[in-house]
Amino acid sequence: AVFIHVGGGLTLFNHLLSSIDDSRYRIYLLLDKRIRNKIVNIPNSFEVLYIEGSIFRRLFFYIKHKKSFEKVLCFASIPPSINLKCSVYTYFHQYSYISLPKESNYFDQFKWSLKRFLFKRFIKNTDKWVVQSLNVKNQLIKKFKIHNSSVDIYPIFSRNKYLQRKKIKNKFVYVSYPYSYKNHKKLIEAFSLAFKQYKAGELHLTIDDNNELLINLIKDYKS
Repeated sequence: AVFIHVGGGLTLFNHLLSSIDDSRYRIYLLLDKRIRNKIVNIPNSFEVLYIEGSIFRRLFFYIKHKKSFEKVLCFASIPPSINLKCSVYTYFHQYSYISLPKESNYFDQFKWSLKRFLFKRFIKNTDKWVVQSLNVKNQLIKKFKIHNSSVDIYPIFSRNKYLQRKKIKNKFVYVSYPYSYKNHKKLIEAFSLAFKQYKAGELHLTIDDNNELLINLIKDYKS
C-alpha cells in the first residue's frame, strides 16, 4: 500500500485490515512510512516494512522479492513495476488515472499525466483488477483496453449507526480529502450563494487540520 497515507484510500485500507483473518495466512505489508501513525490496527502476526512513498523504492523491493510471495495485492491503484512470479491483484480506486482532473493547476496536471504514463506501462503486470463500482469498471476497460473478465467489482463499505438516522432536508456532506481538483472552494461558494437566496442549507466537509487556506475560507463564510 505504498502511496496510501491520507483520504479515502486510507479509510479503505483500514477497512481491509480489519476484515483480514490473520490466522489463515502469512501476511507481509509494504507500507508508506507516512501512514505509520494513522493505521487503526495491524495484527501482531503481520510482517511490516515502511518505506518512502517512492516508485523507485517500491521497484527495488519488488526486484529483491519477486519470488517471495504466493499472491500480491496492490492497494494503491498501481500494479507492480515488474512482472512478479505470482498471482497479482490491483485494487483500483483512483479515478484520476482515467480522467485527469482539469480543475487542478498546471503543475498538478503534469504530475497526473506522468503518473498515468507510468500506470499504462505497468498495466500488463497485474492478473486481476478490483474496483468498487460498475461505472469505474466500464471506464477502466474503455480507457485502457482491459479485458472485461479481468475486472471484478468488490465495493468496500461499512454499516454503522449513522446509516440508521433520518435524513435531514437541505443537509449535505462531502467526504473527501481537499485536493485542489476536488473543488471544495467552488462548493463552499455555491452553498453560500444558495443560502443568501433561500436562507437554508448545511454543508459538512472533512478537512484536515493542516489546510489553513480552506479552514480560513470556511471561517470567513461562516461569519
